[in-house]
Amino acid sequence: MLFHRVDFLIFFVVVWGSYVCLGRRAQNVLLLGASLFFYGSWNWKFLGLIAISAVVDYAAALAIERWPARKRIPLVASIVANLGILFTFKYFNFFAESVAALLSGIGMEPDFPTLHVILPVGLSFYTFQTMSYTIDVYRGRQKARRDFLTVGLFVCYFPQLVAGPVERARRLMPQFERARSLDWSMITNGFWFIALGLFKKIAIADLLVPQIDPLFANLGAASLAGVAVATFAFGVQLYADFSGYSDMAIGLSLLLGIRLSRNFRQPLFFARSFTDFWQRWHITMTGWFRDYVYGPLRGASSAGARATLALVVMFTLVGLWHGADWTFVIWGGAQGLLLLLDRAVIFRLPQARTDRWPGPLRLALAFLRGMSVSLLLTAVLFLFRLESLSDLPDELAGLSSWEDLPSSWKELFPWLNALVLFLGIDAVSERKRTQALPEHYPMVARFLLYLYFALAVLSAGGFTDDPYVYFQF
Repeated sequence: MLFHRVDFLIFFVVVWGSYVCLGRRAQNVLLLGASLFFYGSWNWKFLGLIAISAVVDYAAALAIERWPARKRIPLVASIVANLGILFTFKYFNFFAESVAALLSGIGMEPDFPTLHVILPVGLSFYTFQTMSYTIDVYRGRQKARRDFLTVGLFVCYFPQLVAGPVERARRLMPQFERARSLDWSMITNGFWFIALGLFKKIAIADLLVPQIDPLFANLGAASLAGVAVATFAFGVQLYADFSGYSDMAIGLSLLLGIRLSRNFRQPLFFARSFTDFWQRWHITMTGWFRDYVYGPLRGASSAGARATLALVVMFTLVGLWHGADWTFVIWGGAQGLLLLLDRAVIFRLPQARTDRWPGPLRLALAFLRGMSVSLLLTAVLFLFRLESLSDLPDELAGLSSWEDLPSSWKELFPWLNALVLFLGIDAVSERKRTQALPEHYPMVARFLLYLYFALAVLSAGGFTDDPYVYFQF
C-alpha cells in the first residue's frame, strides 16, 4: 500500500477509527497488527524476515543486560543476524558479480552462484533501526524492554516502516509505553503534513517521472542541455518524493498521538555548504551513520588522517546503503571527498556579517548560497541516477551538443508554479527555524494553501500508482 492511494486511505481510516476508542495496551496491539498487515500487503513472505529481526534483537538486548560480562556475544549475534539478512537479499549478487568480474580480468573464469530473490521493501530502514536498539543497550544508553509488544512495534511501526525516518528506541519506545491522547494542534498539524506530503509527491515529484526516466534510459540520444536539466530535475524529484513521504509519515503519526523525528530541513536550496547539506538531508539516516559508523572509526580524534579516512569510509557505506551497484559506491565516495574539500574551505562561499540585514535579504542570500551548493551536488547526483557504469562511456560519447531543450520539458513550465510554492514553504520554514506549521500562516493564507494543494493534486491526476523512490533502498 502506498500512502497516496485510496486503499491506504481506507486502511488508515479503519485503523484510526478503532484506535481512538481503545486504551494504550489495546492501541499497541492494534498498531502491531495493522503494521504487519501493512507490510504483508507488499509480500506476506517478507513478514518472516521482520519477525526474525524483532525476535533476535529482543533476545539480544535482554541477554546483554542479564550477562554484562559477556554482553559482546549477543551484540555480535544481533549484528551478524541483521546484516546477514541484509547482505543476502541486497548485496550477495553485487559482491559475487564484482568478484567474478575482477577474477575474469586476470584470466580466471569463476562461476559464482547468484540468488534469485526479491529485495524486501524497507529492509535497509528497519534493519538499521532495530540494530540501533541493541547497540544502544550494549552502550548503556537504553534499557532493554521485557515487553515484546513494545520491541515488535518499534521494529515495524507502519507509518515509518518502509522509508523512515530511522527512529531511535529512546525516542519512540517511551511513546508506545505511555498513554497517548490527541489535542487539537496534533490533529491540525497531522492533516497539514499529510496534505503537504501529498502535494510534494503527486504535484511535483510524480510529474517529473515521465520527463526524467526516458532520458536516462537513452542517454546516447539526449542533448547535454537535456541531461543537465534532467539531472537537476531528478534532484528536485528526489527531494519532493522523499520529504513528501516523511511529511506524510509525520502527519499520520501525529493523528495517532506519536511524534516522529524530523527528516529534512530545507536541504536543496538553503544549505550553506556540503556539510550543512548532510545535516539537513535525510537527517535520521545521516545521524545513524555518524553515531554507529563514523564515531567508532574516528575514535577520539576529530581531525587528522584517521578522521579523514572515517569520513570517506562512512559516505562510501552511505552510498552502498542506497543501492548494490558501483554507481552508488562511487557517488558515496564522491560525497565524502566533497565534504573533505568543504572542510578545507575550498567550496565554501564567503561568510558575511548579515545579522543586521533585513530578514528577506538574509533569506535571499541563504537561497543563493544554497543554490550554488545544490548545483555542485547535482553534478555528483548524475552518478546516483545512472543504471550502470558499464555502458557509460558509450552513452556519454553519444551525447549531442548544447541543443534546445526537448519540447516535453517546455510543457512542464506550468509545473513551476507548484515548485515556487514548494520553495516558498521551505523559505518560511527556514525563516522560522522550524518546520512550517499551519499556525505560521494567517487564516486566509492557510485556506488558500489547502485549496491549492487539493487543486494541484487533482490536476496532476489525483491518486497515482508511482512508488516512492526510496522504497528501492
